[in-house]
Amino acid sequence: MSVPREFHTATLLANGKVLIVGGVGITPSRDTQLLMTAELYDPNTRTFIPTGNMTTPRVAPSATLLNDGRVLIVGYEYNSNEYLAAMIAQEQRAGFQSNPAIRRAVEDHAMNEARKALEKLGYENFRNTSAFKSYDYTCVRNGTTFYIEVKGTQTGGKTVIVTKNEIAHVRANPDTCVFVVVRNVNVSGKGPLSASGGTSEIRQPWQLHPDDLVATQFVWTVK
Repeated sequence: MSVPREFHTATLLANGKVLIVGGVGITPSRDTQLLMTAELYDPNTRTFIPTGNMTTPRVAPSATLLNDGRVLIVGYEYNSNEYLAAMIAQEQRAGFQSNPAIRRAVEDHAMNEARKALEKLGYENFRNTSAFKSYDYTCVRNGTTFYIEVKGTQTGGKTVIVTKNEIAHVRANPDTCVFVVVRNVNVSGKGPLSASGGTSEIRQPWQLHPDDLVATQFVWTVK
């Protein structure tokens, strides 16, 4: 993406492009900030082009494609970085990296390890959808398309953070979602970072039960 970000929306438009909006961005100095910017991804040229901004930053909002082709972005409006600080602290408690370079190295390695583990089980025709969907891969086994969610961590990975969009997708597709966590990943290097090792655990299908989920944070708008 032209602006590295996470907790953003990604909406497939009628022309085949993907509108990416909001989220949490990483500055060149590796600081974090809430974003009101948007960009378009063109799968034909594999390029990201900045487009119009929102009036306020939004983190993990909802995005709805309207009949006239416009996209409605609502919810999770923030005017300060207090929410971001709380979110990063929450991720650190769960063993996830807030350092963007380390985090990217772990995530990229986890994606590769997850794919190799799934290929051994007969999954094929992988497509990386992590830039514009709430899941990381689509793939096929025995003629059925599956949706793959991958989490990578340097810890034992007994708990992971999942987003509201990831949960919504699993609940809508309970028989075709697969979860892979790659735990105990090692990261080395001072310049270009290198991730290695780790153990992959696969849940197929990935089925969520109410008792499996714990609310760790609420957002209250003070009026």
